[in-house]
Amino acid sequence: MTESTSGTRIAASDARQPTLVHALRLLIVASIVVPMVLLAAVAAQDWRQLHAAAEQRAQRTAIVLREHALKVFETHELILDRMEERTRGMTWEDIDRSEELHRDLKRMAMGYDHLSSLLFVRPDGRLSNNTRQFPLRTPVNNADRGYFRVPQSDPNVGTYIDEPVRGRVSGEPIINVSRRRPSASGEFDGVIAIAVFLEYFNRFYRTLHPQGMDSVTLARADGTVLVREPPITTGVERLTPQSGLMRGIAVASTGFYETVSELDQVRRLHAYEKVGPYPLYVSYGVNLSALRRDWLRNVVIYGLFASLASVGLAVVTSIALRQALREQSAVRRWRSEALERERAEHLYRTLYNKAPIPQQSLDAEGRLLNVSDTWLELVGYEREAVIGRPLRDFLPKDQQALFEDARARLMATGAVRDVPFEIQRASGERIPVLWSGRVERDDEGRFVKTFGALVDVTERRKAELALAQLQKMEAIGQLVAGVSHDFNNLLQALSGCLQMIDRRVSEPKLKTILEAGQQAIDRGAKLTQQLMGFARKEALRPEPVDVPDQVLGMSELLARALRENIRLDVKFERDLWPALVDPTQFEVAVLNLAANARDAMPNGGVLRIRGENVTFAEGERTDGLQGDFVRVTVADTGSGMPPEVLARAFDPFFTTKEVGKGTGLGLSQVYGFARQSGGAVEVESTPGQGTHVHLLLPRSERVPSAQRWTSRTHGAVEGLKILLVEDDPVVSTMVGAALEDLGCEVMRAVTGEEALHVLQDEVEIDLLFTDIVMPGQLSGVELAKQARAIRPDLAVILTTGYSEGVARLEGTRVLAKPYRMEALAQALAAETEGQRASRATASE
Repeated sequence: MTESTSGTRIAASDARQPTLVHALRLLIVASIVVPMVLLAAVAAQDWRQLHAAAEQRAQRTAIVLREHALKVFETHELILDRMEERTRGMTWEDIDRSEELHRDLKRMAMGYDHLSSLLFVRPDGRLSNNTRQFPLRTPVNNADRGYFRVPQSDPNVGTYIDEPVRGRVSGEPIINVSRRRPSASGEFDGVIAIAVFLEYFNRFYRTLHPQGMDSVTLARADGTVLVREPPITTGVERLTPQSGLMRGIAVASTGFYETVSELDQVRRLHAYEKVGPYPLYVSYGVNLSALRRDWLRNVVIYGLFASLASVGLAVVTSIALRQALREQSAVRRWRSEALERERAEHLYRTLYNKAPIPQQSLDAEGRLLNVSDTWLELVGYEREAVIGRPLRDFLPKDQQALFEDARARLMATGAVRDVPFEIQRASGERIPVLWSGRVERDDEGRFVKTFGALVDVTERRKAELALAQLQKMEAIGQLVAGVSHDFNNLLQALSGCLQMIDRRVSEPKLKTILEAGQQAIDRGAKLTQQLMGFARKEALRPEPVDVPDQVLGMSELLARALRENIRLDVKFERDLWPALVDPTQFEVAVLNLAANARDAMPNGGVLRIRGENVTFAEGERTDGLQGDFVRVTVADTGSGMPPEVLARAFDPFFTTKEVGKGTGLGLSQVYGFARQSGGAVEVESTPGQGTHVHLLLPRSERVPSAQRWTSRTHGAVEGLKILLVEDDPVVSTMVGAALEDLGCEVMRAVTGEEALHVLQDEVEIDLLFTDIVMPGQLSGVELAKQARAIRPDLAVILTTGYSEGVARLEGTRVLAKPYRMEALAQALAAETEGQRASRATASE
């Protein structure tokens, strides 16, 4: 029984042996074959995963590059818009000479480290105003540059991005972004351009592949390479149609391609993206040789692991290996995706937060989803206090309806641009801004969010208000000048008629009436002089003036201008600089200010006159004044002016006095005198606390002279042959009759051209007496120049109803209308005697 049982067990054991041997053999074979098969399968799968991960990395990086380039060139579009708006209506001469425009350009470029310069190029290609130099030290002609030639030849080009060049002013590698500047008729009128440092893009692109094995390319749609990192080694600057990128963009605006680069002969896997609406493409290439090295390293590791596993149980080991490989692959993929996602989010957050323009994202209800750091700086809140709240909560109540209307337009049209409203800071301060935004949708067209940006226009608003005030004053000045000219002609005719009547009558009563009429004309002439002073058309005779001596010398005049109950307090800084002004007009200005102060202190008070030296640095003042000035302050303790009166204080004929108590030209004369002298006038006034008027007068580098010299020359004018040129028939008739009364022979002409024909004939003429402002092509000044070219010994006297300042002809006598006949006779005598003396000297 025992042996039988034992045999049965052996038999059973013998029966199992072949099966076990077979299993062992299979296990041995499997330990060799299965790891090899598994190794090959795992290697193939790993290559596919590495390749897919490389595609994903290339695509995500290309998207980041696209967004970066899009933000940069959208910023360029905004700057070009601001440059075009800033110079709208300006001529090229205005642009060339405007230092204020140069400063505005520098402020526009401030904070953008990728900008080389902002510039304007004239229609002939010459460089105009720019942020690099003002004024230009040497002429620069950019007519050969593509950013000038293309907008010049193609009116529909829009914003043009030129190929890389080296800047002629900066000397740095740049690309130029330009836009055609249209004239009022739509013709080409030069270009507005932005020069962008290529190094800005290179620095940013280098951060994306610190090992330098991958590549970043920014190229135009025509194949021109704008930026390449790492640098080009083959010398190719434009991709051929057979290149991978050009073949790719011919099919789709985004995608992949694998090629040996024409730029450095390295094979890479590329992902490319089109940059918004611009003819630009960004490409990110993953180095395939590096990818293969990683794959081979993985295969070696897998093979070693398989060799070690073959020593044990092949099935268990292969299952464990497969599981481990799956887990390892999943972890690697998750880790790679997480790193890439974190990297992309970090790049996007950096670009978003550090952008110089405040930005925010809103949901469909207008609640804040995200804001940039610059947005928080603008409104003065912490991030936790704004996220999730409606944007309208940060607007004044009177601005919320305006914003909601603009947001409704944004949701309906997909984009809004430069919507003006005000935003309220945490401190309560209201900040004027321009809001632009667009709607972001997914691939199926569903709403995702709205993306917007705010531009703080506080400084621009101040500049616009100052410019509007200046333009208003200039326009009033032009009107006043024209009226004064015509009024002077009328006064001249009346004065001449009265003087001719006076020469022909002897009745005492009539003489009294004529003298009263002449006094009225003199008062009218004084009124026009005040108007000319405001309009800055009255000729000033600036000279070095010792301000303390000048004011103290006016003590008697000031005493008569004030009342006994007003105390005069005069105090000047030691070593006060001399001022370069017209002394007579300076006295008139001080007297006008004293008279205004007197009327503001009906119950008495104190009139203080102070003087001090001040210096203004470049850009310190909005009106552009810089250098050394003498500040003369006239202050009273009177009733002061409310804001609405202060705003119109310098307007001519504006007065708060009763009818007949004032003309409203006092402060207008002060304004015109200060501006024409090269300075400015400022007023500070508070109701009930008095008024301070500050005159800023330019410093004179010369010492005031001790005395003034005048000389008069008289001579006989009888028989003098005069050519009278005057377009006003009344004035021509009156002056011609007066000259004939003096014994002169008079020929008349209405225009400069008519007078020139007379001079070209062989007609004997001793003296040309001509108005300056006349109809036709020739002014009186031009007529005088051409007349002397024809007749070098001809005596010339000019006259004008504007001012002597419009006559820019050296050595020529000018009579300002209205003038008395005695003054005309003296001028004729002096001029003819001077001509006779010159002829006598020449004959010797």
